[in-house]
Amino acid sequence: MEAGTEALSVGLAEFGLSKYEARAYVTLVSKGGISASELAHYSDIPRPKAYPTLHKLETKGLAILHGGKPTTWTPVAPEDAFDGIVQDQIGRIEAMNSLVADLKKTNDGNRRSRGAREKTYIGLEASGTLGQMRRMIDGATKTVCAMADRWMMGLLAECGDQLVSADRRGVDVMIVMPLALVGSRAHRAVPGGAAVRISETVHNCIVFDGVDVIAADSSSGKADAFPSAGALGAATSALFARVWEDASGTACMDDMTSGEASEVYGMVRLVGEEALGHVLGSDVASRRGLDLLGMLEGRGIDLNGRPVDDVVELVDSALQIACSGHADLDDKAGNIAIRSAASGGRSLPWASILDGYLRRAGYSTRMTYKKGSGSSGEMVHLKFAAAPPAKLARAQG
Repeated sequence: MEAGTEALSVGLAEFGLSKYEARAYVTLVSKGGISASELAHYSDIPRPKAYPTLHKLETKGLAILHGGKPTTWTPVAPEDAFDGIVQDQIGRIEAMNSLVADLKKTNDGNRRSRGAREKTYIGLEASGTLGQMRRMIDGATKTVCAMADRWMMGLLAECGDQLVSADRRGVDVMIVMPLALVGSRAHRAVPGGAAVRISETVHNCIVFDGVDVIAADSSSGKADAFPSAGALGAATSALFARVWEDASGTACMDDMTSGEASEVYGMVRLVGEEALGHVLGSDVASRRGLDLLGMLEGRGIDLNGRPVDDVVELVDSALQIACSGHADLDDKAGNIAIRSAASGGRSLPWASILDGYLRRAGYSTRMTYKKGSGSSGEMVHLKFAAAPPAKLARAQG
């Protein structure tokens, strides 16, 4: 894609579109009615992803399907597609401006008393936090380890030049952020050399080289910087290491909206917390009796009615996080290969989810579990086929 259209695509992330969906919509707007193959050509979207991406745009009310050979799509006009969202954002900005004005009055009224305090650290007002972060990133020589909520991620996004420079100097940049920020503008602004993970535990602080610390309060915008913090730096580094170890990677979610990423993360947590032990300790029959789909629905993740390839893609992303695995669909052969880099039955819960989804959709299934040798992982082959009409009627009844 050209630089101008790529910038438009990145901006559409604020409207909840994934990278491919944003590229597809911008291409439709610039080219008019095009086919799936033409979309792949003009937008750098892989050909197998072109049709599913157009289908998702149609579902979201951003594209219109036209018949004929080949099938073509045209865009819904931007003013019709996004006007309601824009008006909501304008209302939010007006409310935020009012809040900032009230905070400024409070800040001005107490400036003298704050300036009179003697400190052994650097106390920062909201206006000075960003500058101090930039200076401390510029001074790092080994590591920049950040735990950041939405507000601090916004500041890190404004430190893009400093983070790029740090990466070029060989500084390891590691960031832990909340799941809700996956796919956001702040997430996409993080330089490619930085490592990002997601966690529900966010303490809103950054430690530089294991020594210097900056801690911030997102509700007020204030921060405290502790140069050469010694024991505090060591304790903060240890805290970050624990959070980082338990956090999940985001590489497989780079093209997802925050809602899609939330579903993947919810599946990983469900299997890790509730389903894995049961599945590992059961035989195939009782595995199929475990209502994993019902457990997912209890967490707001409903797979009913979704296309098979969408469900397999969702499970594939969850497998990558949970056990460095994959789920590969061969639709023509009626086969799904569920792989796990870890052995010991780690692939079985995910095979059970897919098995339950297919059975509920009216397919007959057969699972074959293959243990790897040594540490070579494992695989489940899940064969599926359309059930006979009588059997399907009984299942639906």
